[in-house]
Amino acid sequence: MPETNSTAGEPAANADYDITKKLSPYLDLHMMIAILDWVSKQGMYGPKSVLGAQFNLAKDTAMVDYAIDMYKTLHNTTDVPQDLTDKRAAVMERYEQMTQDSSPILAILDNHDAVVELKNENNFSMDGLKEKHGLADEDIEILYDLAKFQMDAGQYSETAKNLETYLQLAPRGTERSFQALWGLLVAQILDQGSDPALELQTLNDLRRAIDETEMNNLMKLQQRTWLVHWSLFVFFRRNGAAYQICEFFFSGDQRSSNSRDNNKRGQSDEKEFINVVRTNCPWILRYLVVAVVIKKWRTHIADLVKVIEQEKHAYSDPMTRMLQCLYVDYDLQGAQDELKKCESVLKSDFFFSRYPAGKELAKDFVMCAKKLIFRTHCLIHHKIDMKELATQLQMSPEEFEKWVVDLIRSEQNVLDDAKIDTEAGIATMDVRYPSIYERIIQKTEDLSSRSYELAQGLARARWQ
Repeated sequence: MPETNSTAGEPAANADYDITKKLSPYLDLHMMIAILDWVSKQGMYGPKSVLGAQFNLAKDTAMVDYAIDMYKTLHNTTDVPQDLTDKRAAVMERYEQMTQDSSPILAILDNHDAVVELKNENNFSMDGLKEKHGLADEDIEILYDLAKFQMDAGQYSETAKNLETYLQLAPRGTERSFQALWGLLVAQILDQGSDPALELQTLNDLRRAIDETEMNNLMKLQQRTWLVHWSLFVFFRRNGAAYQICEFFFSGDQRSSNSRDNNKRGQSDEKEFINVVRTNCPWILRYLVVAVVIKKWRTHIADLVKVIEQEKHAYSDPMTRMLQCLYVDYDLQGAQDELKKCESVLKSDFFFSRYPAGKELAKDFVMCAKKLIFRTHCLIHHKIDMKELATQLQMSPEEFEKWVVDLIRSEQNVLDDAKIDTEAGIATMDVRYPSIYERIIQKTEDLSSRSYELAQGLARARWQ
């Protein structure tokens, strides 16, 4: 049964807003283990049900000791099932075999001088190792197999290190190098000591690899759906997550100065991932709402509201309903009511509660959403009772008055003659709406922009 858990004065984590089950089909098993570890501490579900889920995941990996601990806790026993004992022995045997098989390539890679010599000769590749050190193809490919085993055993740092090396050695465009990119991304995400900048670089490299790899449209859709879900781990571990999310979903490729082959990205629709969200995973709208509200990118809000309205039958939560209240139903009170529920949603979400950057994002969203509701209220009402609206938005009168002043300054092109009567607590807003000529000019500019995008799309289609 879903449960809630909160302390006095804090919003409650609510299982009704938990989307772990929706995320799980598109996440690596090890990612799910990390999420369930967080879920177990939130009190949203019964402890035994979470422990049972953790054990069921762990028993299918090579993390046998972790699975044994889960089993003992779940059944309150010190006994270990024979199948886990046998599996532990098999894993240890496999580990010894992998260590032995990979020793030739690891001996060379651990030799700093040998590696530097190959790189200086621009010969750090499979062919270079075969020519210079007499290795066979299988001696090099074992590095991929070793990394795969280490990943299964929960050795994420070692996995990332070996896959980075494998990708430097292996020829590009092969199935193994493509799978190695996926493995590298998940290993970097789960390695707590990994550099977030490297994760973003790998994310962009994988995005380009999906674009450039020959596969049918259905397979590309599936691959991009996985990438959308994995990208959340990358964004929420970084400062400036709102900007990164908007760039990823609305502005095409996030080009990094460190990305491999920046100018060779396969050309595809820059809003391809919005289409992925609409088609396969509308629950990702939760994160898009937070990002665009924080960034105050009104064009993106308009685009997002269209998607929310189209997909409301498939998914909705207080975040999406808040925007719908503001921009579709024009229901300010409804928007305020949904915003109050948003705090519980943020508390119940792994990405907003687990990572420090996510927690900051949650705080920024609540503040920016209040400002968005406040701005909308001010632009559609001639007179505003500042005390009443401040109470509804849970703000002090002094703070609210400062918001009014800031709005008047920032919206001078819209607010012709705004006045504040501090003693009466009333703000008067005279809104100037664009003339018919200004609207025509704006429409013309939009048409020019869309025509340019269409021309670019046709050019890309011909290029492909």
